[in-house]
Order: sequence, then C-alpha cells, then structure tokens
Amino acid sequence: MTRSLISLFLLVLSMAAQAQTPQAVVENDNTTVRVYSEVASVAPGEPFWLGVELDPSTGWHTYWRNPGDSGMTNALAWTLPEGVTAAPPLYPVPARLPLGPLMNYGYKGAATLLVRVTPPDDLGQRVAGDRLPVVLAADWLVCADICVPESARLSFSLPLGDGAADPAAAERFAGARAALPGASPWTAQAVSDGERLRLDVTTATAALATVTEAYFFPRDAMLIDHAAGQAVSAGEDGFSLTVPLAAGVEPEGPVRGLLKVWPADGPARGYALTAALEQGPVAAPAGTPSAQAADVGDRGAGDQGAGASTVGGAGAPGADLGVLTALAFALVGGVLLNLMPCVFPVLSLKALAMVQGGQRGARHRRVEGAAYTVGVLVSMLALAGVLLALKAAGQSVGWGFQLQNPWIILGLILVLFAVGLNLAGLVSVGGRFAGVGQGLTQRSGPVGAFFTGVLATVVATPCTAPFMAVALGFALTQTAGVALAVFAALGLGLALPILAISTIPPLAAVLPRPGAWMEVFKQALAFPVFLTVVWLVWVLGIQTGADGVAAALAAMVLLAFMVWMARVWGGSAAWRGVGVVLALVGTVAWVMAAPVTLASRPVAGQAASAGAVAQQPFSRDRLEALRAAGEPVFVYFTAAWCITCQVNERVALAAPRVERFLAERDIHVLVGDWTSRDDRIGRVLRRYGRSGVPLYLFFTGPGEPVILPQILTPEGVMDDISAALAAAEAAVSGSRADAASSMR
Repeated sequence: MTRSLISLFLLVLSMAAQAQTPQAVVENDNTTVRVYSEVASVAPGEPFWLGVELDPSTGWHTYWRNPGDSGMTNALAWTLPEGVTAAPPLYPVPARLPLGPLMNYGYKGAATLLVRVTPPDDLGQRVAGDRLPVVLAADWLVCADICVPESARLSFSLPLGDGAADPAAAERFAGARAALPGASPWTAQAVSDGERLRLDVTTATAALATVTEAYFFPRDAMLIDHAAGQAVSAGEDGFSLTVPLAAGVEPEGPVRGLLKVWPADGPARGYALTAALEQGPVAAPAGTPSAQAADVGDRGAGDQGAGASTVGGAGAPGADLGVLTALAFALVGGVLLNLMPCVFPVLSLKALAMVQGGQRGARHRRVEGAAYTVGVLVSMLALAGVLLALKAAGQSVGWGFQLQNPWIILGLILVLFAVGLNLAGLVSVGGRFAGVGQGLTQRSGPVGAFFTGVLATVVATPCTAPFMAVALGFALTQTAGVALAVFAALGLGLALPILAISTIPPLAAVLPRPGAWMEVFKQALAFPVFLTVVWLVWVLGIQTGADGVAAALAAMVLLAFMVWMARVWGGSAAWRGVGVVLALVGTVAWVMAAPVTLASRPVAGQAASAGAVAQQPFSRDRLEALRAAGEPVFVYFTAAWCITCQVNERVALAAPRVERFLAERDIHVLVGDWTSRDDRIGRVLRRYGRSGVPLYLFFTGPGEPVILPQILTPEGVMDDISAALAAAEAAVSGSRADAASSMR
C-alpha cells in the first residue's frame, strides 16, 4: 500500500513538472502559441534555449522564414533585461504548401522555433528578485482558405541558478532539434545565366548518393520563381537542380537556403545549403516538373504527390482543375468566343456564305460546315503547337502571344485590309464570296470554308471569353497531349455555331433567303473590318512608335496600288509590265525600310486606360512593398491588342463611379502592360493560372488576392472589391479582439 502511494505521489509530481514545462500559453482562434525553456534556472554568462511553438488549428498553416509567393514571415520581438540578447530563431525544415498557381513554404502542424538566449556574466546585478523576466510579442499569419494575422504577448520569468536543464523539457527540445535542418554533408556550386539558377550538388556520403527527389527552399524570398518547377537530374557523383529565377533578379552570391531531399531508403531530410555563385550558361531542363506537389513530411505520409521532382525524370504536372473540367471550360469558352467583337464579323461572313450556298442543298451546307470546322481545328492546333514549342524553349508566352510581334500585326493588317476591300466591292475575287480562303485561292466550296475557319481562329486571339483563361492556364501546365486536347476543345467550341447550322436542319431553316439584300449586307460588313484594321494600326503604333504606323500605312497603300493595277491595267501587257515594275520598286523600298521602322519600342503604360485614379506601372517590388504595409492594391494585366481588356477598361475601370470608388478607399492601382513581350508579367500570369490577359487581382494585404472575372462591369468591380475589404476588416477586428482577450 505504502509503495503504491509513493508511486502515485511521484506520478503526480512528474505530471505537475510536465504541466509546468510550458512557461506561457496563448490560445487564439486559429493558433495556439507556447513558449518553453530548456533550463529550469538561468546561470549568468551561460546561453540557454527557448522554444516558441506555433500550433495551428486543423486545416490551417503557418509560414517558414521565407513564406514563398504569399504569406508573412513570423515576427518575434523580445523584451529582456539590459545585456541579455536573443538570437534570430532557428526554423524547422518546412513543407511545400501549394495554393492554386502559388507555392508557399510553411507548416501544417505544430512547428517549434528555437531561440538562443545569452545572459551576461553580471546577470544577478541586472535583475531584481533573482529572476529573469522574459516578454515576447509575437506576430504571425495563419492561413487556410483565408489568411488571418494573429498576435500574442507572452510573459514569464526564470529563476537564477546553476543553469541545470529541465528534465521535463528534454524530450520536447530533442524533437525540436531533430526537426531542424542538418549541416550540409555535400559541396554545392550555383550557376546563373540571368534566367535560371542551377545548383550542382556533389554528395559526400553513400546514403545521399541514393537521393531520388530534391527541392530547394531559398532564404531570399526574391531569388527564384517559387511556383515554377524544379527539375532534378542525376549525375555520377551527385545531382543538379534547375529552377527559373524570379523576374528581374540578378542574383549575387553566395546562394543560401535549405535543400530537402528524399533518399530511396528513408524519410525526407533537410540540410542547410550555401553555394558559391558564378555566371555561366544554364541549359533548359529536359523536363519541367510542376512545383505543386505538397510536402507532408516524408514519402510514407504522401509527400510524393503529383508533379514531385524526381532525379532522372520529370513527374506529371499537377493541377486542381482536372482534365474533364478543363475540356468542358474550353468548349464553353470557345462557343462564347463567337460573341467577342473580334470573331463576330467573321462569323457573319461565314453565315452569309452559307446563305449564298443554301440553294445547293443540305449536303453542300454539311460539307462547308465540316470544312470550316477543320480549318478552325487545324489552325488552333497549329497555334497551340507553336505556343508549346516556345514554352519548351523557355519563352514566357500565352494566349495571343503572336500579337506581341509587330510583323504578325502588320500581316493581319494587310489581310484584313484586303478583306475589307473585297467586301466593299473594290476587289473582285471570283463570282461568289464564301470566305477569305476562297478569295486567296479563287476556288469555291470547302476550300473557302476552310480558310474562313483559319481566319476566324487568327482574329479570335485578341479576345478572351469567360471560362477560357482557366482552361488554357491549366492546359499550359500539362503534358503536350492534354494541352492539345484542351486547345482542340476550344476550337470545337469556336466552330460549333457554324457546324450546328450546317448539320441541324431546323437551325439551317432559320437562315434568311438569298436576295439583293446580301450585296448590301456584304458591303456593310467592310466597315467593322476596316475598324479592326484601324485598331491593329493603333496596336502597332504602341509597339513600334510613329515610324511603325507609317510603315503599315505605306504597305496598305502599296497593296491598294497593286489591286488597282490588276483591275485597270490587267488587259494590256505593256501597262501590266509597267505596273509590275512600279510594284516591285515600291515593294523593295518598303522592305528595306520596314526592319528599322517596325523595330519594337514598347511604351510602358500605353495600354492602360487614363482616369482620375493614379496608376503605376506594375512591378513585383512595388506590389510586395504595398502588401507588406497592409495597403489595398488593385492589379490588372492588359495589352493593347487584347480587345476584351480594352472593352473592360473603357466600360468598367474608366467609369467615373469606379474611379471615385477606388480613390475614396485609397486603393493603389498597378497596371501590367503585356502589349510587347515581358517575361516578368508572363510569370505572374502563369502563377495565377492564366495563359494570357486580362487578369484582375485585388490584394487586401499579405494574404491571397481576389481574382475578378474576365468580363467586368462597374457594379461587379465595386461589389467584389467591397466584399474583399469587408472580409479583411472582419478578420483584422477578430484577431485584435482575440489578442486583447488573451492579454486580459
């Protein structure tokens, strides 16, 4: 009996000691923060360790020293007696926390930051009552679907003594130290070419020679493109890891961070890494694995997710949308694309051609509908193939990328100018107009329909319809086969109205009967085509300046001159020869001058709408500075050649009530102009799951932005921003109330 009582007494003492191990605890709504001491008493002049544990609620996470694309670094402010110093915290090995197109670094479970405290030799003379007071003011960000800034003030005191360790804290600190990155067991060399960074790691132990996966967490938050894939390749005595640099970064050595590796024979391990930096060529990786695989801690816990980087090969990219959903979005987006101002005139031309050919019967309509569909699909897949090839070569391109090239803009100007002349009756291209392709080949039937489908695809690229951006953003993160399937679905949606009219008799019956009205209607269609030419000349002017506009107008005059010669002098061989010589002279003169006048000279901000709200050119540094200060920021990415962007800016963003709304709430506006190619903007678009413009983001601070729809209205913009501001204010008020209650 006595022995049992003694055992019970010792158990109670042990439990009491363990219960006293947390020196301070504060429980917020989403995080519990605790501070522990490794020693039971403090000896003057002898350093000791404190542990700061952040334990988020289920489904929430906190951040590493470099939070990645978003988030916030933890802030620990210590109040200690004079002469007592606290070193910066040591962080445990983080995990990857993908969120849509972003990549963050942090912890889904409890994480303990270790802090080394050094007291002076005369500590007893600096404190009152033989106790060391410790006060910590901690601020951190905890996130799930939303992000909430939280804070706490914790205070306790430790007795002065011999510095003996607290046995009850031994196991806790042993676990915290085991979670820290280890000392580097290898040598590493970093090579940068201004666009990519390659880490060449030479292993020093046989165990690390079996590394199958690796991931680099940089200490510098501005060094790399966190959301990009990290391609790992095996070598004879180690491995290399290649990752794109952040836009506009010129790295300076040495490169510091943490390298997390997954050996074939054990769990993941993290090691501190410092690599000397040199400049040199960095070949594009053979594979581009996605960085969207989440870290859970080790392979057994599911760390090897879709898209994990593997030595010797690239994993399949991961994404949240799903192939079937992306195909459905692309199909619907293609159908809606027919309503965009770029495509509707061409759709009208094809409908007119079908009315003209309606007398030939249902079979003729079906053949032309099928030819038109094939033309759309072939040109859409060709466009996708070029886009994928450029991306594989390391180019930052997206939907509408070809319109960033002044020569392609000029080609479209001349093609559409010729179409307008044809529609107006100034050019005769045959007895019947059934599409631009017919005019080019002087053939009727399916050939003309095919080239009309090609033209529809080409003129569709300046527009973006609802559902399109998400689908194409997904496609460009997938394998080539999946990407081509999504583009094919987009093309099928674009061709679907004409295909339906040509194959479904009740729909074909809705078409009006042929008559004299058709010639008037055809001539009327010339004017929206000419307006499109004017718009393209404006886009060319933004890209190349006044010289480029002059070159385009000269080319249009030269084209009109050739057309006029063909009509007026076509019957006389002598005059035809004179005309050919004049045309050749003009062409040679234009070709000699054009390379200089069409040189791309982008003017920043030209694509942005002018209004009462002060706008600034987009830069990542400016955005991050505003977000860190907690300022609301509205960021939109646009281009002069993007008709959807221009309509949104004039209808919604330049509306006086929207400008007053933004100004009254002190919302900063940053504008990213993608009229000419800019890899920095391309990377941002990719980070948010977009393959092109427009993209509208509203930030209320360090958390994730609200992504506005692609088609804007004044009321929609104000409602979305108001809802985001209200949610941010509610989150801040809640965290302040929690902090106040914890202090009481």
